[in-house]
Amino acid sequence: MSALRTRKINSGFTLIELMITVVVIAIIAAIALPAYNDYIKRSQARTATANLVSYATAVENTFQRTLSYPDSGTDITGWTEPKDSFNYSYSKSGEGYTVTATGKGSMAGCTLTLTHKNERGPSTLNSACGMDKW
Repeated sequence: MSALRTRKINSGFTLIELMITVVVIAIIAAIALPAYNDYIKRSQARTATANLVSYATAVENTFQRTLSYPDSGTDITGWTEPKDSFNYSYSKSGEGYTVTATGKGSMAGCTLTLTHKNERGPSTLNSACGMDKW
């Protein structure tokens, strides 16, 4: 009996158990990281679409006050370009306008447009935007 009482019980993890845990975490990370990056792209593109709608609303408000669309983006009041992954621009064309969001950085290659007729483009989005349509 005395041999059982003096025997020390080891606790902790073996090297094999730790290696298996690290491998499982690496596999989960390899699967989750691309999905997370796609989620971030979609989120940034959705934010840009909301900003385009806001920009178009400011253009329409200017039209209501002056009864004509502004000649340049500097004549638009009530909208400030957000500091995000897109550059925003305004162009007048005939009796209408187009507002454009052009991706920069990780969103390079993603270009979204919105016209005075609420036509949204491009009709087919590429993988740079992370979404199929808007």
